[in-house]
Amino acid sequence: MKHLSYITLVAILYGCAVPQPKFYPVDNQEFTVSKISKNLPFSKNQLYLKSNYWVVDYFTNPKEVIQYSDKEEGVIKGIYKNYFLDLQFTIQVKDSTAQIDFKPRKQLSVNEKGKTEIVPMLKRKIQILILSYHKKMQEE
Repeated sequence: MKHLSYITLVAILYGCAVPQPKFYPVDNQEFTVSKISKNLPFSKNQLYLKSNYWVVDYFTNPKEVIQYSDKEEGVIKGIYKNYFLDLQFTIQVKDSTAQIDFKPRKQLSVNEKGKTEIVPMLKRKIQILILSYHKKMQEE
């Protein structure tokens, strides 16, 4: 019994002695991005359909991504999650104009390696999403 108590005590002390990595909050503004496409040769209806097609083409399971859509308002809201980032996106369309916005749903914290590798990768991923949407809105 004493032997088991000794092992447990050593395990607890060792667990406390192992340094824990430090995590730093990332400014959510770094991931809050908006892109407006103006002077598009399409009606609100056409842009709404194009936006819907973009969601269907881009995301693996669009039914899980889209949280709200209203054709009359010209609005689609959804959630994009990847391993590190949980973003809400909003698409708003009207005649000849389409806008897509991304903003984080919760605070992101990263370790030292994350600041140099993860954050830039996530920013590139958002830019890829925006460019993909913008390109889809310009297609005939």
